[in-house]
Amino acid sequence: MFTLLDTASANEPELFDTEFPLAPFSDADVVELEPFGPLAKPVITREGEVLYAFGSRGIKGPTCGRNPNPSYTEEARQARLNGSIVLDAVVKTDGKLDEGRILRGLPFGLNQQALAIIRDWRCAPGRKDGQPVPVLVAFEIGFRIK
Repeated sequence: MFTLLDTASANEPELFDTEFPLAPFSDADVVELEPFGPLAKPVITREGEVLYAFGSRGIKGPTCGRNPNPSYTEEARQARLNGSIVLDAVVKTDGKLDEGRILRGLPFGLNQQALAIIRDWRCAPGRKDGQPVPVLVAFEIGFRIK
């Protein structure tokens, strides 16, 4: 038996008692689980390389040095739009970005501007055991009208 409090009422909260049915299994049905679930299958790039996630154990993340800002579209400038776009992209072993995908975008063509400009970005690639590896990284690109 449990006592529940109904707070959806605009007046006084209402207390009521209810019984929940017993679980449809017994303790004998519960088996011990591994301490961690099975690993996800690796993601493979178009070139057939294993794609690593930024922050994965043993992966040194890429560092980006050349990353020009995207330009405003005329529509966004007229709307005086400020905000940021979040996208993810693969930093390949040669330091170029590929396979950009918008996770949180902005209107007035700014998503397209961001996806176009990341092709010009250059990064030092991520590394695993000292070797360059492709890494999926999330980026935030800010748009601010001064």
